[in-house]
Amino acid sequence: MPTCRCVLGELVRRKPLFTGAEDLQQVMAISIVCGSPSTAVWPDVVHLPRFYTIKTRPQYQRRLRSEFCE
Repeated sequence: MPTCRCVLGELVRRKPLFTGAEDLQQVMAISIVCGSPSTAVWPDVVHLPRFYTIKTRPQYQRRLRSEFCE
């Protein structure tokens, strides 16, 4: 279902929501808007490959609503 929401968001905005040339850039672009992945909201995130390399980056707060709904 989240994928459908991203596609609809791109159709409404007429441009990509998150752009990244590589996997890590894509994760960072999503984290900036949706917040950094954490065990509080996604308990199994620690099992993803390279999770701890991403976790050392800045921790972003969720700003999805302010970014797209206003």
